[in-house]
Formats: sequence, C-alpha cells, structure tokens
Amino acid sequence: MHNNQKLPNFLDTQESINNFVSITSSQNTIGLDTEFIRIKTYYPKLCLVQISSDACTGCIDYLQNNDLNKIWKLIFNPKKLKIFHSARQDLEILFLIKNQIPEHIFDTQIGAALLGYQPQIGIKKLLKDELNIEISKTETRSDWSKRPLNLGQIQYALEDVNHLLSLHGVLEKKLRARKRYRWALEDSSRILITAEELFKPESAWKKISGIKNLKSNHQHLAVMIATWREKTAMQMDLPRQWLMNDKSLIEIAKKEPVTLTQLENIGIINKFLQESELEKILKLIKRHKEKIEENGQLIIKFNSNYKIRFDPSLIEKFSKIIAKKAKELKIFPEVLASKKDLLAMIQKKDNAKLLSGWRKKVIGAELSELL
Repeated sequence: MHNNQKLPNFLDTQESINNFVSITSSQNTIGLDTEFIRIKTYYPKLCLVQISSDACTGCIDYLQNNDLNKIWKLIFNPKKLKIFHSARQDLEILFLIKNQIPEHIFDTQIGAALLGYQPQIGIKKLLKDELNIEISKTETRSDWSKRPLNLGQIQYALEDVNHLLSLHGVLEKKLRARKRYRWALEDSSRILITAEELFKPESAWKKISGIKNLKSNHQHLAVMIATWREKTAMQMDLPRQWLMNDKSLIEIAKKEPVTLTQLENIGIINKFLQESELEKILKLIKRHKEKIEENGQLIIKFNSNYKIRFDPSLIEKFSKIIAKKAKELKIFPEVLASKKDLLAMIQKKDNAKLLSGWRKKVIGAELSELL
C-alpha cells in the first residue's frame, strides 16, 4: 500500500514546497487532486493542490504567496504519469491558471468504466470495491478558502489522493489483462483538449430546461439572452443565476418586454444588473423583433447545423449495434458510444471518437461501412 506515512503534510511555506518537490521529482507517477470553491464566482477559485507519490504526499496551499513554479513543472512534465479521479474539473482549473493541460494522464473513473463500472462511478465506491478501503466524505461542502484549515479538512483533502496510486495499480493490472489499458489512456487524453471546450457562451442555453418547450420565435430570443447572460457572467466573474435566474430568462423570452418598467415587472432587478445591462437586454429584444420582421419565423436547430443529411432511423439502428457490442465487452453502452458520438461519426466530424483510436477498431469501422 502506498503512502503509509503519518501526515497531513500541509505545505504553506516556500521551504516546505521546495523540499516536497525535491523528494517527489524523481517519481515517475504522481496522484493529483484539487480543492476549489465556486460559490460566489463564475470561475472556480483554486485553494489546494494535492499530490501523492510513492515517496510522499503533500497538500499545497495555493492561497499563500509562494512561488509554485516547481510544482507546475512537476504537474506539466509530460514524462510523468498523472493519476486523477474524475479529472475534468481539475483539468479545467489547471488550464485556467496555467493556460495548458497536463499530458500523459490516467483517470481512474474512465479506467473503471472500461472494466464494467458505471460511467460516473465515485471514488468512495471504487476504493471500497477494489481496495476494501473506506473513506469519509464529511468535508464535501467545506469552504476551502478559509484559513486556517482544520485537521479534518486537511485529512479529507489528502484522503482521495493518498489512494490514487494504489487504485491505479489495481485497475492497470485488470485493464492490461483485458488489453484495455491503452484504451483508458486514450480516453483520459480526450477529457479536455482545447480552450473552446471550456467556455462556450453560445451553447449556454442547452443547460436551461424549458427552452425547448417555447414557441420557435421565443426560443430564438431565449438563446440570445442566455448567450448574453453567459458572456456577462464571465466578464463580471459572477454566477449566471445571480444575474438572472432561468425562470426570469424564460419569462422575458415569452413576454418580450420593450421598456425598463416591463422588465422590472418580470422581477429581474438585482444589485448586479445596472441600468446599462438592462438596456442591453432591451436592445437584444429589439434586434430579435427586427429579425422576425425581416425573416418571419426563426427556428433554432437543437442538434446544430448538420452538413450531411441522414436517415434519423440510422441512430436507432446504430444504437442497437452499440448495445450489442457493449454487452460483449461487458461495459455500459454509453461508455462505448453516446448518441452524440454516433451523430459525430455520421457527420464525419474530425473529433469523432468512433472514427479513431480503439473505438474505430472495435466498432467504428463496422458502423462506417453501413453509412
């Protein structure tokens, strides 16, 4: 078992960080985890970086004014294998800070899914099933920005990362036995590739329930307002719901107010929306109405603009083939391919999972022949 040392090893001084890096830098594999808060802001705020290795484990206090260049070199060293569990949010926050994404990573959640676990398996269940280790989740809602942190918080922060290397070892052995370890590395490398995948204001409307139930012209306006809200939330670094909640957004799209008074009657006025922002909403509505006068009914294409026409029954047919193959592989169908993956393949998109890597060999080539 890895990391039997009696920690917590809380690193909040330059000396402790430098000592930690000098010990860890010789290790080929490290475990990684982060703690952050995202309560009062649009962007997550990093508070802690946890790193484990066979040599030692450290919990780095990001909020101290220390030079972390050596830590970043460790994390972004492409020669070192980085072990995460459910890596996407960790990768997002690392990208926000350093404008790059770590290479050569293994996500234990992805590895587990390729062994038949549910796609979103939590680390608590995974550690119990694979290593018979019980971990606590008592500090899930901690405010990681408050100082000093108590002993329980530090122990919690270190608990997951302390077991990542052992968990990777068990999963790697099982994956290699099924010749799927490369599959896990490939899928882990796909988690987050470009900055465009992080923040897409134009796609913000997809997270709002109720838009698809609106009339087509109202849908169009709702999409415009959702895009404006997302861009404004990003600029102000505030949660989007603080600017305008989804219910108010839908109401504006339905009622199409033309005056500030009408906007106020919908109940969107708050301390974050100045009159200048409200005027922008009214301008959006005016522009929307002008478009209707010019073009008539405005239709939102919910599945994007497909360049290639296809028979919708293809999706159903391919889904059945995917389900059959997934059963043979003893994995969940969505691990092999989601509906979105099938659409990407049919549209011959460059990033289509089924047209490259292990999926192409296992099922993608077979499906392509049916197009």
